[in-house]
Amino acid sequence: MFWQSVLGGIGVLAHWQVWIALVLYAGLQFAWLIGIGMLMGNSESGGLMAAGCLTHMIGGTVLQSLLLGGVVLFLTPIMLGGDHAMPLGFFTTFAWPIVKACFFALVISFAIAFLPIIGRLITDTPGLDAFIQGIIIFRLFSGAFIEYLLKEANLNVPNLYPGFWSSVGYFVLAIVLFYICLFIFAALGTTITRNQYGGESGASFIVGMALMQILGLLPLFMYANHVTLAIQKVAGG
Repeated sequence: MFWQSVLGGIGVLAHWQVWIALVLYAGLQFAWLIGIGMLMGNSESGGLMAAGCLTHMIGGTVLQSLLLGGVVLFLTPIMLGGDHAMPLGFFTTFAWPIVKACFFALVISFAIAFLPIIGRLITDTPGLDAFIQGIIIFRLFSGAFIEYLLKEANLNVPNLYPGFWSSVGYFVLAIVLFYICLFIFAALGTTITRNQYGGESGASFIVGMALMQILGLLPLFMYANHVTLAIQKVAGG
């Protein structure tokens, strides 16, 4: 089921609504980084640089969590095998559940960042933090949503979500995707790993960082497709 979900997650990209969400997600991330860059300017003040770094680290993580919540809310029906995104009228209905999911994802994200080795790996690899937050938001938000759908269809699906090793597999895929894109960007002469505040390749860094955030969503689509396959397996059986 793992490799089926990988292909199914890639297949989610065939929906135009997904690209609308990805463009908005990356665009707002891009705007945030541009804003931080403008705030910093060419200042050599240590205090201003420290404030900018802190704003980027904390504010950027909060923004990412809220944006991920919006993406998950909008795309959950498609991620679960549907053909249409969440109707805009339901956004107010699910506003509080998605905000709570974003809050828990944010807390867990900050906690993971303080872990000795794994925390450094996640914070230094663009897209991984988005992937982890996305999974948390998806699981917390989709739980009640899926439970309602299964109840309506009179279905009982044990082991609905991916297990430990499957989850590790999606995590590894997120890392592999990052390094593949890193290689592609390097081949094109675009550096995305330089110091953001060092004045080197600023535009390339910002564009690269925004695109890397999107990569964190592709493994999330694969993760969600595992749930879809589990439901379809029972329904088809």
